[in-house]
Order: sequence, then structure tokens, then C-alpha cells
Amino acid sequence: LTENSVISSLPFDYKVHLRVNGNHDYNGFVTWAEQTEKVRVPAATKRRLLHDSFYVSNVYFYITGEKQLTLARMYLGASIVKIEKIINP
Repeated sequence: LTENSVISSLPFDYKVHLRVNGNHDYNGFVTWAEQTEKVRVPAATKRRLLHDSFYVSNVYFYITGEKQLTLARMYLGASIVKIEKIINP
């Protein structure tokens, strides 16, 4: 087990768990995430990301792999505070 890895007790289609913090324009990211099945943004996270007037703290989403991780990094930049690889059974 490597650092920044979590073990899923059930099969899970997503391979990476990301957490974001900060005051950032997340509209572009949310629009992109809604257009692909390879990113899962929970409804509560989506509401918090689209609400412009406050600092977003400790929200999370899931992605399927490295390509989506690269795109998420392009959209979110320094707002990403934690990246965890999900290890499936």
C-alpha cells in the first residue's frame, strides 16, 4: 500500500479520489464533468462548486484515470489539495 491510497471494500469504477479547497471559478470544471461519465461529482459537491460567494472547503469527486486527472489538474490547478488512488478488491 502506497501513501495516498485507499482500499475500497467493494468494486468501484473510479480510480482516483480528489479533494479541493479554495476560492476559484469552478464553472468550467463542473461543465466538463457533467459531459463525461468518467468523472463523478456528487450533487452536494456540485452545488458548493457552483456557489461563487464563498470559500470551498473539503469537497471531493472521483475520476476514472490519469487522462481525467490531467484534465482536472488543468481546470482546478492549485485548488486540488489531496489526490488518493483507489485500490479495488
